Amino acid sequence: MRKFSIIAVLLLIYVSLSYAQFAPVGTAGAQFLQIPLGARPVGMGEAFTAYVSDILSIYWNPAGLVDLKRWEISTSYVPYFESITYQSAAYAYNFGNVGTVGIHFSSLGTDNMDVTTVYQQEGTGEVFSCRDVVGGISYARLLTNWFSVGLNAKFLQENYWTYTSSGWALDLGTLYRSHFRSLRLGMSILNFGPELKFSDTYIDYSDEQKEKGFGTYALPMTFRVGISMDLFKRELHHLSGALDGVHPVDNLETLNLGFEYWYSNILALRTGYKVNSDEGGFSAGAGFKVSYGAAVAKLDYAFNDLGRLGIVHRVSLGIGF
Repeated sequence: MRKFSIIAVLLLIYVSLSYAQFAPVGTAGAQFLQIPLGARPVGMGEAFTAYVSDILSIYWNPAGLVDLKRWEISTSYVPYFESITYQSAAYAYNFGNVGTVGIHFSSLGTDNMDVTTVYQQEGTGEVFSCRDVVGGISYARLLTNWFSVGLNAKFLQENYWTYTSSGWALDLGTLYRSHFRSLRLGMSILNFGPELKFSDTYIDYSDEQKEKGFGTYALPMTFRVGISMDLFKRELHHLSGALDGVHPVDNLETLNLGFEYWYSNILALRTGYKVNSDEGGFSAGAGFKVSYGAAVAKLDYAFNDLGRLGIVHRVSLGIGF
C-alpha cells in the first residue's frame, strides 16, 4: 500500500512540474476524441481517472467498469459552441467473475455550412457539414480483490464534406483500491492507435492549383494518472476529492482537481479546476439520484468555463440495476 501511494504521488508531482514552454498544438488530429464526456466527471474538473465507478468509466478509465452492480446505461448531450453538438451513449453489463463487457457510441456534428472557394467567396450555392463518430466495445476484470484492468477497442471516423478518414484506437486502464479512506489510484492511456489519412485529393491554391493527396496525422493519445479518496463521510454527508495529472501528446500537461459532495446519497454537488488549461478551467455541476429497490436512476448536469469560447453545458442521464 505504501509503495503504491509513493509511486502515485511521485507521478503526480512529475506531471505537475513538467510543463514545457512549447505546446505542440496541431501535431495530432481527431480532436473530437479529447472533448470530455459525462456531466459528472466534467463537473469535477475532469479529475476522474481514479474516481471511476460507474458506466462513465468507459470514457475515462475502463478499469472502473468492474464496480457496476449488474448493468448500467447512460446517455449524454453537449450543446457545444458554434452550433456544434456532441451526443453519446454507453451500456455495460457485469458478468461477475467473467468480467464486465460494455459498448459505447459518440457522435460530434455541425449544422450545414456554405461551400466557398477562392473565386466564390460568397458561396457556391452548395452546403456541407462535418460529422465525427466513434464506437467500440469494452472489457474490464478484477485481477485481485483490489486491482482491476480495462480495455476499450474502438473504431472512429471523421467526415468533412466529401473527405473521410477512418481508423481504430485502444484505451487501456488500471485501477488500484486500498482500504484506507477509499483511497484509489488509477492510470489510463487513451486513444492509442495508428496514424490516419483522409481519402481522395484536394486542390492546393497556394501551389499553382496542384492536386495533392492528404498527409497522415496522429491520434491525440493522452496519458492520465489519478488519485482519489474520501475526505469526510457520515450518515448523511459524504465528501470526496480527486486529483489527476494529464499528459496529452499535443499540448501542455494539466493538473485537474475535483470534489464531489453527496447529501443522503440523493443530491450531489460538484466542482473542479484545471490548472494550466488553454482556456478557462473552472467547472461545477450537480446530480440527482433516486433508487427503487435495486434500480437506480441518475440525472447529472455540469458546466465548464472555456474562457473566450464561453460556457459549455452538459446533461447526462443514467439508469442502472
